[in-house]
Amino acid sequence: MSGHGGRQGLFPLTLLLFSVGGVHFGVATDQVLGTTGYKGPGQAQGEAPFWFHRAVEFPSDPAYIEPTAVLVKPKGQEACSVIIDAMQEIIEVGVDEIQPFPAVLEPFARRKGLWGVCPRFGRMFLLVDLERLAGAEQASLS
Repeated sequence: MSGHGGRQGLFPLTLLLFSVGGVHFGVATDQVLGTTGYKGPGQAQGEAPFWFHRAVEFPSDPAYIEPTAVLVKPKGQEACSVIIDAMQEIIEVGVDEIQPFPAVLEPFARRKGLWGVCPRFGRMFLLVDLERLAGAEQASLS
């Protein structure tokens, strides 16, 4: 994750859990400046919003049940809204609850801002660095 010291100093880590298209994700709450229900482009704060599923290259556009704009501010860039779906809850996890991606998947996962996996509630939550993902998305639009 961006902007943090040693891994042990991060924990316990507070995660906001959400899903998009039936895939479960988690983001560190210290990356989230705010959230609001998303009703259309005029409602998002910051730069033009981008859709999470497009940034991580979902194979098709999933149906969004409860689109939510998550405001993040990548380092050195303007704040922007990332549109996610189905916010679930906020949890705390310990360092021993985070698993790395298999070595063969890690390079692809890192390019998409994914940095680990957290099994919880009988599901696997992919942990995403929204600051990194938003920064890369903004850079690609410039």
